[in-house]
This record gives sequence, C-alpha cells and structure tokens, in this order.
Amino acid sequence: MHYFDRGHLPRFGDIGKGSPELARSFFAWYGLATGPGALPVSTKCLIGLAVAHALPCVYCIEAYTSNCLENGQDLEQMTEAVQVAAAVKAISTVSHALQMLQHAQASSMGGGPGAVPPAYYDRSQATNLPALHAVTPATSAALQDWTTLALAPDALSSLDKQLIAVAVAHVLQCPYSIERYTSGALKFHASLAQLTEAVQVAAAIRGGAALVTGVQMVDQALASSMGPA
Repeated sequence: MHYFDRGHLPRFGDIGKGSPELARSFFAWYGLATGPGALPVSTKCLIGLAVAHALPCVYCIEAYTSNCLENGQDLEQMTEAVQVAAAVKAISTVSHALQMLQHAQASSMGGGPGAVPPAYYDRSQATNLPALHAVTPATSAALQDWTTLALAPDALSSLDKQLIAVAVAHVLQCPYSIERYTSGALKFHASLAQLTEAVQVAAAIRGGAALVTGVQMVDQALASSMGPA
C-alpha cells in the first residue's frame, strides 16, 4: 500500500466515519464555496487547480484537473493558471527575503536585533525591494520578466489571473502578495464578492487537502481498533 494512493481520492467521504456531523457541515460549505456565485464554476475550478499546485496536494491536482476539463477549460488555460500559482509562490518567496536583507544589513552595520523593525511584516519594508534586486540584478530581472508574462492576459483574462493570484497569496499567507494582487484585481474591476469567493475557494481546497489526506488516518485507526490479524 502506498502513501497518497490514487484509491484514496474516491474515498474522500470516508473522513466522515469518525464524525459524520462535522463531515456533513464541511461538505455543505465546500459545495457552496466551489459552486456558482459571483464567479462561475469554470473560474473556481481554475482557482482550485492553481491552489492545488501551490499547496501542493496530489489529490486536489487530480480532482481539479478533471473538474477543469469537465467545465470546458483546455490545457492552455490550465497551464496558465498553474504558471500564475508558480509566479505568486516565487514572488512571495523573494518578498520574504526582505527579512533576510534587513538582518544582513543590520549585521554589517554592527547593529543587533533592535536595528530591524519590530514587526516581521511592515509596509515600509517593500521599499527595500530595489536594494534586494540589486544584489542579483540579472536573476531578479529574469524573474520579473517571467512573472510579468505569467500574469499577462492570454488564454486567461487579466482579471481571472489576478483572482487566481489573490487565492494563492492567501494560501501562502504572504501579506505582500495579498496586497499586491488584491490591488491588481481591483484594477481590473473585481468586486468584493469575487475576491471573497476566490479566497473561499482557496480555503476549501486547503481544508479539503487536509481531510482527504485523512483517509490514511482513518485506515490506520480502523486497522488499529481491529487488532492484529
């Protein structure tokens, strides 16, 4: 028996064996979060696919690849959604290097812990991005070229890409990216309902990823309760 066996995915509902009421409540919310609303199901499927790759959750990748295909999305659209997820993840990683930069600069100047801002996340830190890019200018420029292309409209609209980016940014819990892509989505006239639904999809995928992985726990617990063969 493998970890992350493909046979686990069709058994998603087994997570309810230990607490049926909680499972019913979860699946009711999951259905609302991923169903039609301010965003069509086709867009929510792409958000789900992108978030699945950002996590990453192999069950969710398989499920949302199927969901995208069933809702009329083609390989180019799905690939662009995944590229957006990768771009946001890369940008979020580099943005967190601002903390590293501050510590390195404070150390080189002979400063201690008090030489850096007391908050890990501060809007003023974003002004240091040019200094960070200057350390590796060629790599930073190449990253900027790729991420700009990944977010540019093509098979998917600018609005859809920004909404995907907002969802991924929330899964990554990167405040810099949340602010950046919320602003981007608003630029393309996203409504608060659309933004909220994108985040609800991200939350549903993240919660679903935890619960479907729990099929392993269910099997282990049930086998233990039965005792040795």
